[in-house]
Amino acid sequence: MEKLLSTSTVKTMSSIELVKIINDLRDDDQAEMQHKHFLVKVPKVLGIKPAENLAGQYKAGNGQMQPCYNLPKREAQLMVMSESYKVQAAVYDRMIELEATPMPIINSQSVVKEFKSMLSLSKAFGLKGNQAILSANKAVKKTTGIDCQLLLGIELVADKKEHAITPSDIGVRLGGISGMKVNQLLKDTGLQIDNRTAKNAIYWTPTNKGTPYAQLTDTTKKHSDGTPIKQVKWYESVIDLISA
Repeated sequence: MEKLLSTSTVKTMSSIELVKIINDLRDDDQAEMQHKHFLVKVPKVLGIKPAENLAGQYKAGNGQMQPCYNLPKREAQLMVMSESYKVQAAVYDRMIELEATPMPIINSQSVVKEFKSMLSLSKAFGLKGNQAILSANKAVKKTTGIDCQLLLGIELVADKKEHAITPSDIGVRLGGISGMKVNQLLKDTGLQIDNRTAKNAIYWTPTNKGTPYAQLTDTTKKHSDGTPIKQVKWYESVIDLISA
């Protein structure tokens, strides 16, 4: 009998849907909740590390991928504890509805066949190692809607032979966008977070998700508190993650 795979058993609600519920049920005299403000609130309520594990993306109306959170029932309830009882009840009922929805069944043989085909195609274009795997996974996601890496919970460790390049270098490879825009893409994808010095200058730190793709290089500079400044460079395979 053919083996079957099912997706994660944990049902989640996107922060987009949750914000819509909040706004639909708020009183007329209450200000509308902005999703960008909700994104800032999540790590404050749940904690930075738990929030990182729930980070996701959605396709906005302009076709661009934007950050969001995918919240299990407990976390969704925590996020609306300051809202009205009718909002809390609506979120609870929605999560119960989601939990009652059967999980889709995935034909593993078909997925494996598609992945092998795309992997061969990636290699035909000269990609190797993790770059080939990430490219194949990206293609399979487009053709089947299944993210094999996410499904299996795999974090690929960057190939040691990959070159570590700066955000500016990545920007050149992405068609000439700025290093600043690349840093924002890395942040939106959950690969790094921005920190601020005492003088409000921004510096970047890889997240747990981003660490396998990052290389920290010592510089001769120091922050205002005396700690050394480290430059973050990224292995080339990260390009497939932020251009997905």
